[in-house]
Amino acid sequence: MNINEKDFRNKRRPFIIFPETGLLVGELGTSLSHNDMLISIGLDGVRINYIINNYPRGYFMNNDLVFYQGNNFTEGNVLEIENKNVSIIKKYIYDFENIFKINDKTSIYFGIKVGEIWPKINQISLRELKSNIK
Repeated sequence: MNINEKDFRNKRRPFIIFPETGLLVGELGTSLSHNDMLISIGLDGVRINYIINNYPRGYFMNNDLVFYQGNNFTEGNVLEIENKNVSIIKKYIYDFENIFKINDKTSIYFGIKVGEIWPKINQISLRELKSNIK
Protein backbone atom coordinates (compact mmCIF):
# COMPACT_ATOMS: atom_id res chain seq x y z
CA MET A 1 0.00 0.00 0.00
CA ASN A 2 1.46 3.36 -0.96
CA ILE A 3 1.33 6.32 1.43
CA ASN A 4 -1.60 7.94 -0.43
CA GLU A 5 -3.70 4.81 -0.14
CA LYS A 6 -2.83 4.43 3.54
CA ASP A 7 -3.81 8.05 4.21
CA PHE A 8 -7.04 7.49 2.27
CA ARG A 9 -7.89 4.37 4.28
CA ASN A 10 -7.25 6.14 7.58
CA LYS A 11 -9.67 8.96 6.69
CA ARG A 12 -12.61 6.94 5.40
CA ARG A 13 -15.24 4.90 7.29
CA PRO A 14 -15.62 1.53 5.56
CA PHE A 15 -18.87 -0.41 5.69
CA ILE A 16 -20.47 -3.58 4.37
CA ILE A 17 -24.20 -4.18 4.04
CA PHE A 18 -25.32 -7.69 4.94
CA PRO A 19 -28.74 -8.04 3.26
CA GLU A 20 -31.49 -8.89 5.75
CA THR A 21 -28.97 -8.73 8.62
CA GLY A 22 -27.46 -5.28 9.06
CA LEU A 23 -24.39 -3.12 8.65
CA LEU A 24 -20.78 -3.69 9.58
CA VAL A 25 -19.14 -0.27 9.98
CA GLY A 26 -15.42 0.14 10.55
CA GLU A 27 -14.00 2.45 13.17
CA LEU A 28 -13.01 5.95 12.20
CA GLY A 29 -9.30 5.91 11.46
CA THR A 30 -9.07 2.19 10.76
CA SER A 31 -6.82 1.20 7.89
CA LEU A 32 -8.49 -2.22 7.60
CA SER A 33 -9.72 -3.24 4.18
CA HIS A 34 -13.19 -4.73 3.81
CA ASN A 35 -11.50 -8.11 3.50
CA ASP A 36 -9.62 -7.53 6.77
CA MET A 37 -12.84 -6.46 8.49
CA LEU A 38 -14.48 -9.74 7.48
CA ILE A 39 -11.46 -11.74 8.65
CA SER A 40 -11.64 -9.93 12.00
CA ILE A 41 -15.19 -11.18 12.59
CA GLY A 42 -14.14 -14.75 11.92
CA LEU A 43 -15.34 -15.44 8.39
CA ASP A 44 -13.48 -17.89 6.16
CA GLY A 45 -12.07 -17.18 2.70
CA VAL A 46 -14.95 -18.73 0.76
CA ARG A 47 -17.57 -16.68 2.64
CA ILE A 48 -15.46 -13.52 2.40
CA ASN A 49 -15.09 -13.93 -1.36
CA TYR A 50 -18.85 -14.36 -1.72
CA ILE A 51 -19.58 -11.23 0.34
CA ILE A 52 -17.00 -9.10 -1.47
CA ASN A 53 -18.41 -10.09 -4.86
CA ASN A 54 -22.12 -9.95 -4.04
CA TYR A 55 -22.86 -7.58 -1.16
CA PRO A 56 -22.82 -3.78 -1.35
CA ARG A 57 -19.91 -2.21 0.50
CA GLY A 58 -18.12 1.10 0.44
CA TYR A 59 -17.03 4.00 2.52
CA PHE A 60 -17.99 7.43 3.81
CA MET A 61 -15.48 10.28 3.66
CA ASN A 62 -15.68 14.05 3.21
CA ASN A 63 -19.48 13.86 2.84
CA ASP A 64 -19.14 11.34 0.00
CA LEU A 65 -21.01 8.04 0.38
CA VAL A 66 -19.53 5.50 -2.03
CA PHE A 67 -21.00 2.06 -2.77
CA TYR A 68 -19.45 -0.71 -4.84
CA GLN A 69 -19.07 -4.47 -5.04
CA GLY A 70 -16.73 -6.93 -6.68
CA ASN A 71 -13.16 -8.05 -6.29
CA ASN A 72 -11.40 -7.38 -9.61
CA PHE A 73 -8.88 -4.75 -8.58
CA THR A 74 -7.09 -4.71 -11.93
CA GLU A 75 -6.04 -1.15 -12.86
CA GLY A 76 -8.81 0.51 -14.89
CA ASN A 77 -11.52 -2.01 -13.96
CA VAL A 78 -14.86 -0.69 -12.76
CA LEU A 79 -16.59 -1.99 -9.60
CA GLU A 80 -20.25 -1.01 -9.76
CA ILE A 81 -23.36 -1.76 -7.76
CA GLU A 82 -25.55 -4.34 -9.47
CA ASN A 83 -29.19 -3.34 -9.95
CA LYS A 84 -30.33 -6.09 -7.56
CA ASN A 85 -28.40 -4.38 -4.75
CA VAL A 86 -29.96 -0.92 -5.17
CA SER A 87 -33.05 -2.02 -3.24
CA ILE A 88 -30.81 -3.38 -0.48
CA ILE A 89 -28.99 -0.04 -0.23
CA LYS A 90 -32.34 1.77 -0.07
CA LYS A 91 -33.36 -0.33 2.93
CA TYR A 92 -30.40 1.07 4.87
CA ILE A 93 -30.44 4.69 3.73
CA TYR A 94 -31.98 5.93 6.97
CA ASP A 95 -29.23 4.14 8.90
CA PHE A 96 -26.64 5.99 6.80
CA GLU A 97 -28.43 9.24 7.61
CA ASN A 98 -28.18 8.45 11.33
CA ILE A 99 -24.64 7.06 11.36
CA PHE A 100 -22.91 9.40 8.90
CA LYS A 101 -25.33 12.36 9.01
CA ILE A 102 -25.73 12.30 5.22
CA ASN A 103 -27.99 14.98 3.76
CA ASP A 104 -28.92 16.65 0.45
CA LYS A 105 -25.34 17.96 0.16
CA THR A 106 -23.88 14.44 0.37
CA SER A 107 -22.49 13.09 -2.89
CA ILE A 108 -23.52 9.46 -3.40
CA TYR A 109 -21.83 7.14 -5.89
CA PHE A 110 -22.63 3.63 -7.13
CA GLY A 111 -19.20 2.61 -8.28
CA ILE A 112 -15.46 3.18 -8.41
CA LYS A 113 -12.79 2.85 -11.06
CA VAL A 114 -9.80 0.88 -9.88
CA GLY A 115 -6.68 3.01 -9.83
CA GLU A 116 -4.88 5.38 -7.56
CA ILE A 117 -7.36 6.24 -4.79
CA TRP A 118 -10.24 4.79 -6.81
CA PRO A 119 -12.12 7.60 -8.62
CA LYS A 120 -15.85 7.58 -7.88
CA ILE A 121 -18.42 7.02 -10.67
CA ASN A 122 -22.22 6.86 -11.21
CA GLN A 123 -23.30 9.75 -8.98
CA ILE A 124 -26.86 9.76 -7.65
CA SER A 125 -28.59 12.25 -5.35
CA LEU A 126 -30.00 11.36 -1.95
CA ARG A 127 -33.42 12.35 -3.26
CA GLU A 128 -33.10 9.91 -6.17
CA LEU A 129 -31.91 7.18 -3.85
CA LYS A 130 -34.83 7.72 -1.48
CA SER A 131 -37.41 7.69 -4.28
CA ASN A 132 -39.63 4.63 -4.25
CA ILE A 133 -38.09 3.20 -1.08
CA LYS A 134 -39.82 -0.06 -0.31
